[in-house]
Amino acid sequence: HSVDAMALMPLPSSLWVASLLLFDIERACAQVWGQANPASPTVPTSLATAPSQVVVADPPAPKVQVEFLTEAGCPFCQRAISGPLSAMVAAPGVADIMELHNHPFGNNYFATQECGGAPYSMDARHCWIRVCAQAAAPPLDCFAGDLVTQHGDAEGQVNRMEACAITHSPGWREYWPFLVCMEREYAQGIAAANMCAAEAMLDYSALLNCYIGPEGDHAVVREARATMDHPATPFVLVNGQVVDHVNQTLASVCTAYT
Repeated sequence: HSVDAMALMPLPSSLWVASLLLFDIERACAQVWGQANPASPTVPTSLATAPSQVVVADPPAPKVQVEFLTEAGCPFCQRAISGPLSAMVAAPGVADIMELHNHPFGNNYFATQECGGAPYSMDARHCWIRVCAQAAAPPLDCFAGDLVTQHGDAEGQVNRMEACAITHSPGWREYWPFLVCMEREYAQGIAAANMCAAEAMLDYSALLNCYIGPEGDHAVVREARATMDHPATPFVLVNGQVVDHVNQTLASVCTAYT
């Protein structure tokens, strides 16, 4: 029998990579996508070969955008970070289809004339989010007053160090191990930063210089501006949609990617 030479040509390496990535994603998202046998994924049309042609893979889908609001030392945030979110990050293929944006500002706010300052007040926080963080042209004192934290100075200090780590990380994947470590070692406060920087392979001297200088102020304000109104932490959005429970984040990412 004659055999078409094109049928015997190996798939380009980019197609093999796409096929393996799809395999990983299907395994991680099997329950959401309803696959009975995640170990035997179907090959999409874009990766199939006809007897006399190789079909070029379709462009990858846009990455799913995950926003994750936390505050340092929050036990619910710590359990989310060490539990379902770390499991999601580690699930084969899932990190490749998403961008995770952590905002370590939590339930804090800056003291302002309109909304008030200390002692801590949930009403003042909601007012500050509305008047300052969400405003196109916020009043001049929105980010200039004292930082009011929900649970004391240690929370604000670790939030600041985590914001500096975001500044000095090439991407969220490099930052994530630092966040996991800092929340695991929260009892040490910012003294854990040196060890956690080493664990995440970040430059501790750069983090420290950020923390003690104006760069740290800018990092905190950046995270404050990115913090939307929310009832409590942890608070998760997937492609702009609120995730009802942090345990549903992986399912929401899988659903958003389909």
